[in-house]
Amino acid sequence: MVRKRLRDKWVSAAWLLILALISSVVQRADAGKDFYKILGVRHGASSAEVKKAYRKLSMKWHPDKNPDNQEEAQETFVEISSAYAVLSDPEKRTRYDKFGEAGLNEAGGGGGAGVNPFDLFKQFFGSAGGGSKGFKFNMGGGGGKRSGEKGRATGKSDLFGESVKGVEEITSTSWKAKFESDLIRRNVLVVFYMPGCAECDDLKGAFREAADKFAGDVGIVEMAAVNCGTLKSICNEKLKHTLTTRSLVESIRLPIALYFGPSDDPARHPAGQITSKSLMAFTTSVMGDFCTPLFDEEGVRKWLVSDDKEPNIIFFSDRKSTPPLLKALSIDFKGRAALGVVLSTAEAKIAVRFGVVERPALLHVLDEDSFDGEFLDKKFNKANMNHFLSRAVGKHRSSAGLSLQELTPSRYNGAGDCAGNDANFCLLLVSEGGEVGAATRKTFRQLASRLRDDPVKVFFVQQHEFVRAFDKAKLGSVLLYRPKRKRYKMFEGNPSDIDELATFVDGAIGGGAPLPEQLRNSPTMKDLFASRSQWTTDGTYYYYHYYQDEL
Repeated sequence: MVRKRLRDKWVSAAWLLILALISSVVQRADAGKDFYKILGVRHGASSAEVKKAYRKLSMKWHPDKNPDNQEEAQETFVEISSAYAVLSDPEKRTRYDKFGEAGLNEAGGGGGAGVNPFDLFKQFFGSAGGGSKGFKFNMGGGGGKRSGEKGRATGKSDLFGESVKGVEEITSTSWKAKFESDLIRRNVLVVFYMPGCAECDDLKGAFREAADKFAGDVGIVEMAAVNCGTLKSICNEKLKHTLTTRSLVESIRLPIALYFGPSDDPARHPAGQITSKSLMAFTTSVMGDFCTPLFDEEGVRKWLVSDDKEPNIIFFSDRKSTPPLLKALSIDFKGRAALGVVLSTAEAKIAVRFGVVERPALLHVLDEDSFDGEFLDKKFNKANMNHFLSRAVGKHRSSAGLSLQELTPSRYNGAGDCAGNDANFCLLLVSEGGEVGAATRKTFRQLASRLRDDPVKVFFVQQHEFVRAFDKAKLGSVLLYRPKRKRYKMFEGNPSDIDELATFVDGAIGGGAPLPEQLRNSPTMKDLFASRSQWTTDGTYYYYHYYQDEL
């Protein structure tokens, strides 16, 4: 009887032990995260091994060292900090080894929960590891979600994301591409904000409305947003001129909108509420503008001959100021095309001279003398205008030297055309601009195309200061000039006969003999435009007046 009682007691004890073991296994299986695995150390790792693992991993995954992957880095950094907070504390580690993370939570204190990972990092490495000052973290269960000050959240809290068409949410990589790679064509309106701000809903609405009218396919300006909760280094650097101390979080009120154009310094949106109307007005007033205002015909002619490297395109507007879309195009085509604008305040005869009947009109000037050109015949939007300008650039490059141009001070003194070191021949027609001599200039225009493969430059010249160097030259004269040898030959035939002119040129440059006339003095050109020229009836000039045109 006694033996039976003892046997029953042993059986009961065995079952209790088995149940306890099963319960322990089940509890351990549901214990939570494996802190040893997170740190990459064995279960019996020494304190030194734990510290070494934390040092390596915390440096690798610190959010400030992972600007392109902040969300993942932050979550991993929190897990590493939580694991180290437990395994570096003997009491917590013992309880964790027995009961897992769940046992830590049941004991109170939550193990690694509630620890600020940046404070832990700072304590471990010293003051250099302070990192994200001002941010509080709750690592219990959620693994990395920020708490504390409203709106200071991870990249998940980007205000715009991909939800607002025409507004790009910036990353550290896209910042460099958009703001630092091609400064001469930079044209971006950007807002710096803290997610969760009181103004965020209104700000998002304002940018959405402005983007519909100014960004995207409209193409007036690029629009972007920077989350200062995740891109603190960019915000501190780009907004430092507005700071009173070194810390962005403590000394500046966001949101702030800035325009980054071709110039080095950004322009800041005026203080006060940011609305769609204020954004568009601000952008229009500060955006880059490489258009040349043209007020009268004399100014137009001066502009047309100022630079042969780029095609000349004129926009005729019915406004009193340059339209923002044209400003945007002037930025896009800076260095490739010269854009002029004739506003409603300019002389009306300019439009008449170019054959403009209705505005707006966009004209690629193909001939600076006759003002002939090609008009955009499609709807005025960014895509069509961009295509028109691109075609003008291509046509200008392929047809360089095929049209008749005036020999101007900028070409003679600047580019060196027909100047002392020019080894080419120059076929020159002494002619006034406008209707006078138009028929002869038309012949020379055709001749320029015919001589495209010969070492001959074809110009007409008006400036009397230049013509005086050639004896007997007068209005209507044609001469072949070789600048480097300072020799020339007068044409005695009919200047309106293209075949006779071509024969004259071929005989002079192919005969082998030097040109017969020798210059006594090199011709000169003043960097001034003629306001009035008068020729006598026999073609010689008796009065010439210069003035400096001020645009």
